[in-house]
Amino acid sequence: MRELEIGRLIGRWPRLALNLSTISVVAYFLASAAVVLVVEPKLPSIHGTSIKSVQSASKVSIPPLKYFAPIWSRNAFKAARPKPPVAKKKTLAQLPVAKLNIKLVGTIYSDVTVLSRAVTLQGNKQKLVKIGDKLSGFKIVEIQRRAIVLQKGNQKQLLLIDNTDKKIAAKKGVARKMLPRRDLKAKLQDLDSLSRDIQFAPATRGKQKGLWVRQLRAGSLFSKAGLQKDDVVLSVGGSLVAHGVNPLTLFKLLDQPQVNVGILRDGKPIQLVLILTGK
Repeated sequence: MRELEIGRLIGRWPRLALNLSTISVVAYFLASAAVVLVVEPKLPSIHGTSIKSVQSASKVSIPPLKYFAPIWSRNAFKAARPKPPVAKKKTLAQLPVAKLNIKLVGTIYSDVTVLSRAVTLQGNKQKLVKIGDKLSGFKIVEIQRRAIVLQKGNQKQLLLIDNTDKKIAAKKGVARKMLPRRDLKAKLQDLDSLSRDIQFAPATRGKQKGLWVRQLRAGSLFSKAGLQKDDVVLSVGGSLVAHGVNPLTLFKLLDQPQVNVGILRDGKPIQLVLILTGK
């Protein structure tokens, strides 16, 4: 009987040994996993400097956005970027009126800024000034009709001939040009040179008749006077050109201090004031 039981045990031994081995292997891996979860690992050092632990690495501050500016400036993906808002420039009508012990007597306005001038009065002393000159610590940055713009730092003020001139100073539609009287007379006497510089043709715009500037040489005297190609000249010196231009009358006008020329440009009336200099 005992021999029979011993034989059964011997027959089951390989199976028991296999089960014990499996349990031992599973227990080993479970123990290893528990150690990994509980004990903080020690990371290897690189070039003699130990790597920060996960806990200390979590405390590292995130750099500001400007830190990534070089990457952003490359715009590798050609992404659309919104344009920064542009500060609106104040118009003349929005500028405060200067309260200085200086009076503006008059202005000579030209869209060629270097030709613009103004006459000021301080006490009994008159002074001819231009853009860039200084008055009571303010720099002249603009000369307009019946007004000049003064600037100190970021502050701008308007000096007027009269306080009611603020709207007139900001009004468009008048351009003043300074021209040598001698050059203009010489050009009108040389018909060949005149025809190369400018060519006219009769034209009607609505109910208004005049002379259409169909050709104009760039840099010519008439271009400097403010005329542009496709302008329609309506009047010279107050006389309508549709009724013809008398050369003698035109030459008499050139003896005046200034000549007013009425034109149409893109359907809008504009007045050119030609200020004649010299003799």
